Amino acid sequence: MIELNRTFLGRLSEQLSELIEQQSAEVFKRAGIIIPVKSSSLMGAIGTLGPISVADLVRALDRSHQLIQQKMPKLLALGLVSRRPDPADQRVARRRGNALEPGDDVPEHRPDQCARLCAGANRRRCAGRSLGPRTFPPKDLCMTITIFHNPACGTSRNTLAMIRNSGVEPTVIEYLTTPPTKARLQELLAAMGTGPRPLLREKGTPYTELDLANEKWTDDELLDFMLAHPILINRPVVETPLGTRLCRPSELVLDILPAPQKGAFTKEDGEVVIDAKGRRA
Repeated sequence: MIELNRTFLGRLSEQLSELIEQQSAEVFKRAGIIIPVKSSSLMGAIGTLGPISVADLVRALDRSHQLIQQKMPKLLALGLVSRRPDPADQRVARRRGNALEPGDDVPEHRPDQCARLCAGANRRRCAGRSLGPRTFPPKDLCMTITIFHNPACGTSRNTLAMIRNSGVEPTVIEYLTTPPTKARLQELLAAMGTGPRPLLREKGTPYTELDLANEKWTDDELLDFMLAHPILINRPVVETPLGTRLCRPSELVLDILPAPQKGAFTKEDGEVVIDAKGRRA
């Protein structure tokens, strides 16, 4: 049987995407269009669907929440979109084409309206906090955190424990049994600002057997290896509203957790990370 080489097709697809982007950028420039080429589909969805929440954009475009959020600051800075509260429920920020009416305001935050935003302990904490008008629920109360976790790894276990010690129950993806798609892995790498090579794991993997130290492999080929052998993906990768990071050592996760640690924390090997007063050791 003869079949097309998936790696070859992947490279062609990537090259085609880059070519389309380059040519579109030139066309946009000549036409005086200031919309970033990579945000064209996002702007099209906002224009077609009207005032829309980020969550609805994620569903409409089948993209990650993190990727959509990354594009927003530039669009806001260019004045292409504006942000306003949804008057229907007052719980989510809405983004739409630049047509903000005079008098638009941010409603006063009410704890009883946080059901979708603040989960578990965070919701109880939110209910006890007094927030004045023109404010949204703080980021540390309304967040989604995802960890790509290997329960057999001590570093990954410590990282997960520190996330929970901040009062948040994250989305836990055991990536060895549920590996990310290629598109999802690319989104994570983009959010981390790196290529696939720094995320490759050598110890306990087929890294040497596959000759992955060889510089001949393209990023696309390395991604294919990582998808074929998920153990090659180093861990744990954590995604929060403040960033995405490979948390090795595990205490690196503290830099991207929106909420502080709620108590002392000691790693499995006995190393103290957070002392009894909540300070980093």
